[in-house]
Amino acid sequence: TDRAGNPVAPRTLVFQTSDSSAPDEPVLTALPPSPVCANTIPLAGSAEPGATVEVAGGAAAAEAPAADDGSFALSVQLVPERRNTLELVAVDASANRSSPLSVEVIHDCTAPYVSGAARSTGAIVVTFSEAVNGASLASPGAVVVGSSTGPLAGAVSLDPSGRLATFTPDLPLPAEALSLRVGTAVVDLAGNALAYPYATQLGGEVTDSFVAGRVLDDSTGRPLAGASVAVVASGGIANAEPLPEQTTGGDGRFGIPVASGSHELLVTRPGYTPAFRRISAPSGSGVDVFDPRLTPTAQPASIGVAGGTVAAGGSAGAQLSIPSGALAADSQVAVTLLAEQALPMRLPYGWSPRVAAWVDLGGAALSVDALLELPAEGGDGAEVAVVRLDLGSLQWVVVSLETVAGGRVSGPVSAEGAYAAVAADGAPTDPPLAVVGVPLGAAPAPPADQVLAADLTFDPAVVLPSQRSEVTVTYTLLQDVPSGLPLTLLVREDLTLLDGTVRRSAPYETDLLLFKTDGGSPRSRFGLRPSLEAQTLPLSLGAEDVFVRSYQGESVAGNVLGGDGGAVVSDLGDRVTVPAGALGEPTAVTLERRNAVDLPSALPAATELAGALELGFSGGTLALPATLELELGQSPAAGDRGLLLEVVTVGTEELYRPVALIEPTASGWRTVAVDPADPLALPWPQVLRGG
Repeated sequence: TDRAGNPVAPRTLVFQTSDSSAPDEPVLTALPPSPVCANTIPLAGSAEPGATVEVAGGAAAAEAPAADDGSFALSVQLVPERRNTLELVAVDASANRSSPLSVEVIHDCTAPYVSGAARSTGAIVVTFSEAVNGASLASPGAVVVGSSTGPLAGAVSLDPSGRLATFTPDLPLPAEALSLRVGTAVVDLAGNALAYPYATQLGGEVTDSFVAGRVLDDSTGRPLAGASVAVVASGGIANAEPLPEQTTGGDGRFGIPVASGSHELLVTRPGYTPAFRRISAPSGSGVDVFDPRLTPTAQPASIGVAGGTVAAGGSAGAQLSIPSGALAADSQVAVTLLAEQALPMRLPYGWSPRVAAWVDLGGAALSVDALLELPAEGGDGAEVAVVRLDLGSLQWVVVSLETVAGGRVSGPVSAEGAYAAVAADGAPTDPPLAVVGVPLGAAPAPPADQVLAADLTFDPAVVLPSQRSEVTVTYTLLQDVPSGLPLTLLVREDLTLLDGTVRRSAPYETDLLLFKTDGGSPRSRFGLRPSLEAQTLPLSLGAEDVFVRSYQGESVAGNVLGGDGGAVVSDLGDRVTVPAGALGEPTAVTLERRNAVDLPSALPAATELAGALELGFSGGTLALPATLELELGQSPAAGDRGLLLEVVTVGTEELYRPVALIEPTASGWRTVAVDPADPLALPWPQVLRGG
């Protein structure tokens, strides 16, 4: 009050304080699926009304406001093929941040594959590259085991790791050879379907020979995984089911035990043109199959009874004209152009392809011939023979004699299969004249080691990691040779990353054929694309080194070993000894000496290379360790000690892993077995797989 007793007039002081309280952490309505194959994932939930929800830890930051009722929704980009640890934070208007909500999402768009299979005590165990969805194993065609009488009834179970599936038959497994097929109905935990169907034969007898080779993707010039190689006939007689069969892995390699004698091979992969081979397997060693190259098939078109035209390769490409009434019903028809190195069967000596195509009629028959028009290499007026591959005899049969006009050539098509326009060599390597209705004749086989020099030209010389370069090889010869001379390529890739490190992938060999131009000049052409690693790594610079060598020959050092074990000796005396019980199936075992340049990177410091070996168990893994011996012709220096290093792939990087101690012998080195009774012995992995 004042002195007169009057109360002071009330006053109101209005002020605002700072909000220092952190909001509650966001709450998700549901956890996102993991693993998942998606570039982005949706997240929805609730947070303090008016707050901004921020998400970090993915490929890019994301944020969204919370509505008046607190709800929010947003999408987050994921880092490919990695575990993404996402942190969600609510930020209010005063910039107060909540404690983070952490969520892990694994991005996985990599398709699984079968890495191995074997009999195991009355059952069959299939090993996958990653955990698979157990429910998918019950899908029709997911896992099928068959005998000579047909599919076997049984159940498939999955172990806790999700990588081992066991087929347990309703009745005891028969003692005969069995077939195993794993289909693309199998999916991994992210829903990715099996990368390719898997097929193999389990069991059978130990044979005195084997066939071996490598399948390539002609669109990339690199090894092709998922190709099925089946021995469909032996001694001129079709083989009964189950066929001797194997599916290639990432290195494109296969090795199938067979009896000595003649065999016919069929090489297939879904989405690719097939290839065929006829070989003669010697007793006591293996035979190298001239490497098949498969071509991705063109998109089919639906052609009905009224007929129509199917084109491939654009307006200047191939064109198949099917007359009205030639097809009895609607059919899926495709024409796939084939490069010179990708013919499904080798031409006889003395013939060079000017153009080739695979015609797919979807299994339909033609009541009248169709007309195939192809863009032909060579000048107008050049004479060519149009030939088709007879799938019964595996011979190229002449269907017409044509002349190139306007850069194109035409010929009749009577059935689906391979067709080619081929030109004959001139003298002195000319083959017999082509006669319509008769298989092509061959010029005399050339002598070996006739190439003095090879010059390679890349077009373009510099490519992006996803681009393909066309490679032309020209030759200097000791003497003229007929078209069809086999040669061998060695391809090695070096990748320099942004951090300066150098990655070198394992080199691979592949076969190549020499052909001739219209003018008679010898040359070869093929395509080459950088590896998948070059397309996915943080690359600064990459290089493809390609070397041409004389054909390495048809004989492969090795042997077929079974449950009793045995030894295989290389040409230089190196030896691998496989103990009894290490192999559950007859397996082609190979051993070859390699050079230091074949190694993926420099050896560890303070070590010296004694020798490099390439060991193969046809993609299998031993149950017991093998003993490996390196033959040097002399004993190592007194006091020398050694390690056996295995090249392993970790992610996209190839590293060295010590797998065994090695001890000196009178003429080299030998792996040391681990003594289980020695408490001080290190548990070395030992030699259990090829590489």
